[in-house]
Amino acid sequence: MTKQRKKVLILASAGLDSTYLLEKSFKEGNSTSIVSIFIGNNENKVLVEKNQLKLIKKYFEKRNLYFDRTNEIDFEARSNNNLILKQFPAWIIGSIFSICEIDEVWFGYCMNDDMISFLPEFEKVWNSYRPFVENLPKIKFPISKFKKENYINKIDNGLFQLTFSCENPVILKDKIFKFEDCGHCDSCEKNKYLNIFDRWNRNKNKSSETAKCSDKELSFETYSHSDTKNNLIKKKVKKEIFKTNSFNKIPAKLSKSNKPIKIKQLS
Repeated sequence: MTKQRKKVLILASAGLDSTYLLEKSFKEGNSTSIVSIFIGNNENKVLVEKNQLKLIKKYFEKRNLYFDRTNEIDFEARSNNNLILKQFPAWIIGSIFSICEIDEVWFGYCMNDDMISFLPEFEKVWNSYRPFVENLPKIKFPISKFKKENYINKIDNGLFQLTFSCENPVILKDKIFKFEDCGHCDSCEKNKYLNIFDRWNRNKNKSSETAKCSDKELSFETYSHSDTKNNLIKKKVKKEIFKTNSFNKIPAKLSKSNKPIKIKQLS
């Protein structure tokens, strides 16, 4: 008798932790869906997250691994200084919106995270939605008992090079989307301490060197962008062929939501 595949929803941010969970879920043979939540109070970070998630999706597709469902949710919100953990409410609401025939929802909190002390409260808030959500799935924290350094080396290097966790990335003004980690925010400082920062090829000598992911060719739409009154303007240029052994050469899709909350069902 064939064992039924577990249906897992993962909150994906292109960070090290959530990307490890994506790889782990596929290795376990689960039917994997993702939800990505972008908070619009940090435009550069949102642009980089969307770009890197696009590349991560391509990475798995080249290996015949496909996400069952993909959701993107844009929150245009101002920062609330009263919130201890500012992303937490968005993570809950976004995940609730994305539930569709799901057995488990995975969140990538590890022992290095600030949220780790609040996991019991997280579960209580999640379970409080049970009267309002039919078949509310269980939530799990698969790496909550591990430190980042315990599993980071298990991520395939090609996939590792596509991850990102800087709070204030520097977007280089070029026709092809490139970025560098700022090197000074809390996330960058933590990654330096864990000897992770320099493992990203883009940070070696601050030169955005190429990441060796694959020698296959893929076709992408390229975009140019200019900075006019701090607004990124999208201009379609042409279709080109890039080798995917340079993750920095695959362009980002520049977009900005004009609505308070935008939920986009991709697939």
